[in-house]
Parts: sequence; structure tokens; C-alpha cells
Amino acid sequence: MMSSKDLFARKRETWATCPDWVPTMIHKNIRETIKAKMVKEHGIPEDPREGCTDDWETVAAEVQSQMSRRPPHGQLLGF
Repeated sequence: MMSSKDLFARKRETWATCPDWVPTMIHKNIRETIKAKMVKEHGIPEDPREGCTDDWETVAAEVQSQMSRRPPHGQLLGF
């Protein structure tokens, strides 16, 4: 039986000669498998914002509105 150190060295040698596209394909497959499992088990669809542009002026206005309603630094609401 190989020691952990020997197994690690063997794996390093294996992946050192591996073309770049192989790990890329493995990662892509893992991501797609996890995504499909999440959709199947939890009904989580694709991100509906994907491919859409955001209205940054509206986002900025909302953030500014929320910041103006915050109490001054160090002060708690309701106290």
C-alpha cells in the first residue's frame, strides 16, 4: 500500500503532463452536474438576469435612498 506522500507525488506527476483542456472539461462537467442536480432537487431555475442589462441609475438611486435612511455612524435605531 502506498503512503499518502507517495500517492500525492504520483498524482502531481499525472496532472503535470495533463493538457490544459482536460481539467477545464472536468470542471465544466462538475459544474453542469451540480447545476442540474440543484434544479432537479430544489427547482432552482437558471438566473433570469443572465444576458440582461441592469438599470444602474435605478440601482444607484435605491442604494442612495437606503443609505440616507441609515442612522449616523454609531447610533442604533430605536434607541
